[in-house]
Amino acid sequence: RAESNLQATYSLPVASNTTERSRLDARHRGLTLALNGLYTPADKVRNALKVRGDGSGPAILDVGTGAGNWAEDIAREFPNAKVLGIDLNPVKISPDKPPNCEFEVRDASKGLDDLAKSSKTASTAAPPPIPVPSSHPDGLHQMHLLSLGGLYAVPELVEKALVGRDDGTSAYVLDVGTGSGVWAREMAQKFPQAQVIGIDLNPVPGTADTPANCKFYVQDVTSREGLKNLGHKYDIVHIRALDNGIRSYKDVLDNVAEVLRPGGLLLLASVGMYAYDEQKQLLSSTPAVNGDQPSALGCLFSALRDMFRDQGRATDALLAWSDWLNGDPKWEGFGVRDCYNPLGPWLEDGERPEKAIGNLTQANTLGILDISEKMLIQAGNELGVVKGWIVGSRREIETQEPRVYKLFRYAWATRTSV
Repeated sequence: RAESNLQATYSLPVASNTTERSRLDARHRGLTLALNGLYTPADKVRNALKVRGDGSGPAILDVGTGAGNWAEDIAREFPNAKVLGIDLNPVKISPDKPPNCEFEVRDASKGLDDLAKSSKTASTAAPPPIPVPSSHPDGLHQMHLLSLGGLYAVPELVEKALVGRDDGTSAYVLDVGTGSGVWAREMAQKFPQAQVIGIDLNPVPGTADTPANCKFYVQDVTSREGLKNLGHKYDIVHIRALDNGIRSYKDVLDNVAEVLRPGGLLLLASVGMYAYDEQKQLLSSTPAVNGDQPSALGCLFSALRDMFRDQGRATDALLAWSDWLNGDPKWEGFGVRDCYNPLGPWLEDGERPEKAIGNLTQANTLGILDISEKMLIQAGNELGVVKGWIVGSRREIETQEPRVYKLFRYAWATRTSV
């Protein structure tokens, strides 16, 4: 394809032509085979696609995208990147186009300055979703239930917040990043006098057991409008496992403060990507002074944390909750509860069903291994090193040697009148 002048007319048929589409598809396959991939040199491309210095995600521009094959494939390979394909003619969108890939009709010969400006606004958008482990879809919910002995860490504060309002109207509960909606449904069943609303970037599948006082909406909690368009002042806002799905956790807390009534309760929950030994010391990812090699699981979790940070995800947010909430006049009464849950059924039952917790945590972590290998390789880690981490971690998890805990952290705070 060539451009003969500033009007940039094609010398070949447009990509919407069936014959031309077939030619472009064949050319894309041939070039991919010739390069043994989508690009060369691979190391320079992967280095260029790390998170920028300002914390925003990488962006790729495919000029003269034609049928869009390369743009779609590069978007699949780098799900943390925003990919834009431009061409003089519209691209016929394929049904499996990745969500991080878009196309525009544009003449590159007339300038691209506005694209550089608009790309700066993309840094606050939610990062691409992380695949969910193939274990039970609500397995993480079950782990939280057993870990806490219920749906929340502070029953007395929850019950106080939901006793009802002075004007006789219903109490409102908001579940941010509701996922499958299981927590919202169970809260609605437990408190039929309350209205429970779950929001997520993706539609929540309807189920027959959804109570009448529970509703779900597609809503981006990170958007500038925040949650104001939901039209309520909430008595409880619950946020669980949102860390790796957003870029700025602090901004989300500010948005939540806008819709939580004075005296309302904020509930936070997260499972850190951290592994601890029996003395509850963080597993090292570096060799010991005596030369002992580090735990493969410690190395894997360290690499995952680094990757998530590079992708701009709020993976360390749970470590900053105390500073954020204690240092903000909008919040008071901050509290935290750490639960160290065994990775495997090696701990005897006590006040909690430790063996059941261990079995669930083990199954969930094995599921994480299944999705980690591809992500880490795409992020630029060496194939052999990653495979070593995965094989070693699987062996450690299945044999329960060393014995390991995972950190489940819960926190809460009350909204002030500020």
